[in-house]
Amino acid sequence: MTASELLITGFEPFPGVPDNPTMRLVHSLAEAGDATLRGARTLVLPTRYGHAPARLAQALEPAPRVLIMTGYSRQATGPVIETRASNRCAALVDAAGDLPTSPDDALHHRPAPCDAQALEKRLMRAGLRAELSDDAGAYVCNHLYYNALEMVETRSLPTRALFLHLPALVGTPLAKHSAGEMALHEMQQALGIIADELLR
Repeated sequence: MTASELLITGFEPFPGVPDNPTMRLVHSLAEAGDATLRGARTLVLPTRYGHAPARLAQALEPAPRVLIMTGYSRQATGPVIETRASNRCAALVDAAGDLPTSPDDALHHRPAPCDAQALEKRLMRAGLRAELSDDAGAYVCNHLYYNALEMVETRSLPTRALFLHLPALVGTPLAKHSAGEMALHEMQQALGIIADELLR
């Protein structure tokens, strides 16, 4: 696999989450046990409505075969496969204190271009507490996901894009206020399984 085939992103800290587990996860991939993850391009995005999609747009040149975006969810108890994104965001400030702009269009969803159920089954067989979700939230995660799927479609990119929500890292202060927690190696394992499936 070449580095251009797989792109994995995480997020910087944001209000209420001073130590984002996805940032630590992405930074760890260069030393992961999985060769596919070690060879991936990685990017940590600002948790900002306007900036995150713009940074991702730059990273999609050249277009990867697979794009896996990760974000933290307080409700997650394991890897949560987001099956779609919407063009709606809540009035929640981002890391810079900015609010999202309201779209003029009616509510619209974009589905993930992959077999989410097959991914869930593979993760479950590996002993990971995976689940499917049709609601990627109303914050920057969902905003990035919707824009990523839109970019793939409008640019006719050969990219399979997916968003994965993850819980807190085991033993971190964030875990005390989260529904679940995962070890770093488990998060890496989940990414490796998803990457393997999507790169087929």
